[in-house]
Amino acid sequence: MHLHLPVPDRNHAGIISLRKGGLLHGRNAISARNHTTIKVFIETIITLVFFCELASVICGAAWRLISF
Repeated sequence: MHLHLPVPDRNHAGIISLRKGGLLHGRNAISARNHTTIKVFIETIITLVFFCELASVICGAAWRLISF
């Protein structure tokens, strides 16, 4: 018998807790929103860097295949 437990989504829970904290404390709403924006911004940069690295590796491999 398998029990299917709901898997908690960490990002979703974090955003909800930030919103709850922001609703409870008026000043913290802005800082929490900025923190979320900065986190998303950093994750976007890391993703872009990763894809650039991946593209350069693929291009390098393709260039070696073409040159031979």
